[in-house]
This record gives sequence, C-alpha cells and structure tokens, in this order.
Amino acid sequence: MSTSTIAKAQFTYRFGSLNSSSEVLGDSNVQAIFLASSRDFTVETTTIQDGPFKGRLAFVVDPRPTSKDVFRFTDLPPEIRTMIYEELLILPVVHFTPSRKKECGFQSRQKGIIKRLSILNVSKFVRQEAMAVFLGRNRLLFADNTIANKVFEMYSPYQLCIRKIYLGTIHTSTASKTMRTLARMHNLESIEIWYYRLSAGRPIDFKMWFVEQGLAKKSVNRNTVLEAIDRLLGLLVVRTGCREKRGCGSITTSGRGASKVKCEKCDGTCPCHEAYRKPFAELKTRLRNLLKVDGNE
Repeated sequence: MSTSTIAKAQFTYRFGSLNSSSEVLGDSNVQAIFLASSRDFTVETTTIQDGPFKGRLAFVVDPRPTSKDVFRFTDLPPEIRTMIYEELLILPVVHFTPSRKKECGFQSRQKGIIKRLSILNVSKFVRQEAMAVFLGRNRLLFADNTIANKVFEMYSPYQLCIRKIYLGTIHTSTASKTMRTLARMHNLESIEIWYYRLSAGRPIDFKMWFVEQGLAKKSVNRNTVLEAIDRLLGLLVVRTGCREKRGCGSITTSGRGASKVKCEKCDGTCPCHEAYRKPFAELKTRLRNLLKVDGNE
C-alpha cells in the first residue's frame, strides 16, 4: 500500500484483488486497483495522445473541490470578466452560413472555437454579458439576408448588441423583413453590401427601414426624415475592387457623401473612388422621393 498527494488531496492506492473469492472466467487477466481518499474524487479513463506512451490507456484521478474551494466566475470584477470575454470571443471572422442539418450555422476555422463559445452556455447572466462582446465586437458575415433573418430571430434578445454586419446575396422577397429588423438595431455602426446594390437597376428596398421607425408618414417632421436618411447612408459600406488601371486595392466607401474612404494605394481622390460618390448621391435622391420628404413640413 502506498500514498500519493494529488492536488493537495491524499490518495491511498493498492494493487491486487480486494476479494480473494472472486472468480475469473476463462483465461482473462484481471488486476484490481484500490483507491481511497478522505475527499471526494472522480476517476476517468483516457488514451494518451502524445509522447512515449502514446496510444496507451491511462486513469485520470481528480479530487472534487469542497464548497469553500469553488471558484465563482461571477465574483470577479466586471472589468475582469469583460477582458475574459474579449480574449475568448473576439474572432477574426464570424461567418454564418446555410446548414443542411440546421436552419443556419456558425462557421469558423479558428482552433478551439467550440471550447471558446462554451462560455455562452454557462448561465443566463454570463450569456447576457458575453453576447454583448460576441455580437458587438465582431463583424458578422452573412451568406445572404435570409440567413441573417434567421440569426436575428435566434439572437432576438441581443439584437441591440450587433454593430457591424456584412450581407452577401440579398433576396428581394425577404429584404423588407431584413430592413425592418435592422431599423430596430439602434447601435449599428455599419451595413456592408455589394456595390451594385446601390444602383437604380438593382436597388434594395429601403422603404421598410423608415416604415419600421414610423418615418413614412406625412405628419413626420421634414428634418427628422432627412436625419434618418443621412443616418442610413452613413451606415452603408461598399467594398469592391478598383475597376480602373490605377491599381487600387479593395475599396471601402461609406455613407454620407462617401466621405469615409480606405485604400492601400491612394488617398481616396482617384477617379475610381470618385465613381462611388455618384451612386450614394443618387440613392439619397431616390430616398427623398420615396419618402416625399420635400413635401413634408
């Protein structure tokens, strides 16, 4: 009989059969291991994955902590909890795609992502705090707006946390529902779409954005409607490659007069960038006509 200290818990172990009258069938080789401790513990089997003992069976003995040794995550200061959420949940890409088994699925190539996201299921309190980081600090990519609608429904209690989204394909049959939902997300900072969606030939139906906010009525103050139009234009972001020979890289042009421009090759004043200003101006005119803003008082 020997003793061993594991994690400050004293274990006693002994090899050999505990019952001399035990019978063994056939040619089986049976050896017994006796474990005893004054504290509660668990025993699990595992297969060693690395090292000289790779592939061999091992027993894992873990003492269960007493109530006084239990670490309460929620006892940490809010600032520390937020730092932990940021370390676990801020990801390079958060991509929602169609799934055969489910209505929508989350996709990521980051190692250990399942373990990272498990913190969202710890408790309602932790989930509330963690979702604010997961949805609010990441740029959410949606394969199409139908997937976006399903995700918005799934995370409906946390919609106000969402700040940055990218919409791939936009189906006209479900665009109105998408716009209604986006109109309720008061903390949105950007809505990224394909360039051609700003053109008059294939426009997005933005009307429901304003209907949801009660801004499509004739009684609404003209300045209020104009401010709402400016806010929407300020949220829209267009990313595309340069069509000219200047060699500009991926272009990000945003909203109000296309004033926010990021490019690795130029300062945003080249002809290819200037070409993006016109569609924003045309969209603003279409929205003013749609809402009959010039007739409002």
